[in-house]
Amino acid sequence: MESANDKEFMVVLPDGELALATEVKTPQRSHLICYNCKTHLVYESFAETVRCGVCNSLNGTQYYAPHSMNYIVCRCGICHTMLRAPANCVAVCCPNCRSISIIGR
Repeated sequence: MESANDKEFMVVLPDGELALATEVKTPQRSHLICYNCKTHLVYESFAETVRCGVCNSLNGTQYYAPHSMNYIVCRCGICHTMLRAPANCVAVCCPNCRSISIIGR
């Protein structure tokens, strides 16, 4: 719903309250090529993984959480895909081949 000023909008918040918004920001988009079928994928910039709608493959992005020190990087024991997991986890499931890799300390 627009107000008298064309640059202000009434917005319904998730808790049901109304708020006056002066600007609507569109989410930043990034894009990549699916590693499996080479389809061009567009996704929101903060996504860590993107599932291809054509071949259903899970593609990693270049996004890293601000506290990336809380993560470790390891390699899948079966398909050798690079995996990122929370630093305190004992095992990680590979999204590519679905095998479980035990993380050694």
